[in-house]
Amino acid sequence: MSKSDQYSVIEDASNFIFGPSSQEKKHSKSGKIWQGTSFVLAFSLSLLVLMLVTSTAFLLRPQDPKIDAKDAFKADFSLFPNCGSSVAEAKSGGCEFDPMVNGWTPQECFNRELSEEFMALPNYTWYYDADHAKPISADDLYSGELAITYPEPFHHDRHCLYTWRKLHLATMLGTMVDSDTFWYNHSAHCTSYLLRLIPLQKAAESHRAFLTCLPLGLNQVQ
Repeated sequence: MSKSDQYSVIEDASNFIFGPSSQEKKHSKSGKIWQGTSFVLAFSLSLLVLMLVTSTAFLLRPQDPKIDAKDAFKADFSLFPNCGSSVAEAKSGGCEFDPMVNGWTPQECFNRELSEEFMALPNYTWYYDADHAKPISADDLYSGELAITYPEPFHHDRHCLYTWRKLHLATMLGTMVDSDTFWYNHSAHCTSYLLRLIPLQKAAESHRAFLTCLPLGLNQVQ
C-alpha cells in the first residue's frame, strides 16, 4: 500500500470515529446558509413580481363610468382626424357637415347613409330663431356656416337615437366615431333625457330571450 493510500485510509477512519473535521463542518454550514439565503432571495423576488403584477392590474382597471370621460381621456386630439376650429379648416380638411350632430365631421367617422336616413324622417325642419318663424333652407343648413340653429323639439330624441345607431355600427365595423358620439357622458345624458319623457299610453309587450355573449367588432351587417 502506498503512502498516499495509507493517509486516505487513516483520514476515512478518523472521519468515521470522530466525525467530519471542523473545516468540513464549516463548509457544510456555509452551504446550508447559502441555500437558505437563496431561498429567501427567490421568495422575495417572486413576491416583488406578484406585487408589480397586482399593481399594474389595479392601475389598468376599467375606470368608473361616473368619471368625466373628458378628464379621464387625455390623448392628444391632434393625432386623430379632426376638423380644426373653423369652417375654413373643416372644408380644407375634407370634413362633411352633419346636421344630425350640428357639426363638421371628418370623413373617417362620417356615416353619410345613416345621416341621410334620419334627415329623411318626416317633419324635419330647422329654423333661424327659437320661435320657429323663419325656416332654414337646405342649402344654408348643409353649408355649416350657422353657429346656432333651432330644430324641431323632437330633434333631441332623434339626435340621441342617431348617435346610438352610429356607435353600434362603428363597434361592429371597427371604425371610428365622432367625438360627440364617443363621450360616455353624452350617452348618459341621452338616457336621462329620454327617461324623463312622457311614457306612451299603449302597453308594452316584452318577449323573453336567451342571449349569448359576443365580442365587440363582430360584423353582423347584412
